[in-house]
Amino acid sequence: MSPPEKPVRRVLSALWKPALLLLVLALPLRGWALTYAPLPMYNPDKVVAETRPLLDYLSRESRRDIRIQYLESNAEVVRAFVEDRIDLAEVGPLPYLALREAAPHARALLFFLEEGGSEAYTCALVAPFDGASSVAQLAEHLPLSLAVPQRLSTCGPPAAAWMLHAAGLDARAAAFSVLGHHEAVALAVARAEFPAGTMKTLVARRYHHLGVRVLAETPPLPVFALVVNTRTLPQDLIHALQEALLRAPAEERARWVLGRHGFAPVSASSYEPLEGMLKVLESKATDFLSP
Repeated sequence: MSPPEKPVRRVLSALWKPALLLLVLALPLRGWALTYAPLPMYNPDKVVAETRPLLDYLSRESRRDIRIQYLESNAEVVRAFVEDRIDLAEVGPLPYLALREAAPHARALLFFLEEGGSEAYTCALVAPFDGASSVAQLAEHLPLSLAVPQRLSTCGPPAAAWMLHAAGLDARAAAFSVLGHHEAVALAVARAEFPAGTMKTLVARRYHHLGVRVLAETPPLPVFALVVNTRTLPQDLIHALQEALLRAPAEERARWVLGRHGFAPVSASSYEPLEGMLKVLESKATDFLSP
């Protein structure tokens, strides 16, 4: 190497390392991955597919990968929150009250609005078309066997027990058969495999043509919520996720299934109707975690 080349090479060597560092610092960084638990449903592949567009949007907005961990039941979601194995989840009102009791670091952030922007839904006690025509008539089937979606389901044993109690029947005389999801309950009742069952009223109406008759409904209850783990997520990230969903444009949400109808901030008072139902039953939400 000729003498003039040596200083040039030294200069280039001295420059490339800081330049490389600046280039790395300029790259957009992605934080640690978040873990999301979708609603336990009858078809995990369908649930994941319907959830993915929403999570892809949140991933872009938060610059964090979000992986899905499918859990088989609401009770498993509660246990995963207690053990800090998940950061986010879609949770119904009864499982959320159980979370508040068992995992106070779980916080309901936003409601997933239903069609028309509704923040509430009801549960129905149903019977086969040629079965009981009123809740009182279910007394003829005592001891009563009821089909429910899950034990820790708002439209499960708590709703059933409350509607039986409201009609003057002893809810303790009922035995519950867990079928896994609302559609399974609707089909089992339509086939008269059970004298009655409980599910979301919206689902019951979809199966009316198969002979599912609504006997009673609960008071309006809060819709499902996005629940965050305040022990694993920093407050600034929680705020960023909330703001990203609230400002999600309608044309973006039109491509989603979960979250398509928008979001609303959660008010603690929204859960008072369910808390009142549990008070009537002299129960806590965590009473329904296990048989």
